[in-house]
Amino acid sequence: MIDVGKAFGIRRHEIGPASLLFFYLFLIIGAYIMGQAVGNALFLEVFPRHLPYAMIGSAVMIGGFVSTYIRLSHRLRLEMLVIGTLLFFASSFCLFWWLTRFHYRSVYLLVYAWVYALGAMGPMMGWTLANYTLTTREARRIFSLIQLGPILGGVFIGFFTADVMRHGHLRPNTLLLVVALILVGCAMLVKLLFQRAGPRLAEVRLAPAAHDAPRNFQQSVRVIRKSPYLLSITALIAIGCLATSILGYQFFLIAKDSYGHNTAGLTAFIARFYGYMGLITLVFQLALTGPLLRAFGIRVGLFDWSRAASCEGAITSCAIRSTSPLPNSFICLLRPKSRARSSRSSTPSSGGPRTE
Repeated sequence: MIDVGKAFGIRRHEIGPASLLFFYLFLIIGAYIMGQAVGNALFLEVFPRHLPYAMIGSAVMIGGFVSTYIRLSHRLRLEMLVIGTLLFFASSFCLFWWLTRFHYRSVYLLVYAWVYALGAMGPMMGWTLANYTLTTREARRIFSLIQLGPILGGVFIGFFTADVMRHGHLRPNTLLLVVALILVGCAMLVKLLFQRAGPRLAEVRLAPAAHDAPRNFQQSVRVIRKSPYLLSITALIAIGCLATSILGYQFFLIAKDSYGHNTAGLTAFIARFYGYMGLITLVFQLALTGPLLRAFGIRVGLFDWSRAASCEGAITSCAIRSTSPLPNSFICLLRPKSRARSSRSSTPSSGGPRTE
């Protein structure tokens, strides 16, 4: 058997916290991938023409979630804050599942926005826990293992979701309950982390956030503006989000046009696509990123990242082309070099999505 500790240079006393952080990020990204697949499919079935507005609304809602989280961090202990946030999302998805049974149209917009809020909050809380749990030297050894958690979680749960939908084991809206169950599992891992790594987390376990930490969203923005490093990182993230939003908008519209009212088929396709993208990310992470950074530094690594983003656009085109009867001229919209714009979309349905 492979000794994971020796393979990643992890010491015996570090295996416990590293494993818990690994599986937390594994599950939280898996829940996000599953939620994104079913959330996009359900939303596009009811509101196929309103995807840009949903994207904007999700961004605004994420800002509200983050602002509320920052304020609560000064009143609640980190353990209670993280576990409470996870259980809040879990209970929300259970409520959404119940409401989808009555085909309330507005619930599909909430599902869409809640999934993207989970994608922003969940990993952030995981890396916050890693920051408080690990020292700088431990982080250098352990992060190589922890960062594989979200990648493998997206791959495994992406393919699992696609297989469940393809064989008709569950209805698409039932996946909301599965997402809630995964989030409860994440909360249990956080509780176990605080129990196992008690001395490491003693400071944040007994008191809320430090008094000098930002107390609201505006103060956080000021902190970022004062640091050139944080400003550069924020700019890179913003550019990446803009590029993926543009590609995602085209991708989801064409996928919806291809699958029509087959909500289960669209959910399976989106989940399978994210599974394959996770595999490609894993190859880049293991085979290219480390050697490039060691040999050429961060600038070449960022160039490699931009090439990977262009590759994603090409892969998106191939994925749709292989499963869609649409004309080649319309498929070319997904190619990275194409400047054409599409206003084509499906006709909205009058009721809730068919989940059989």
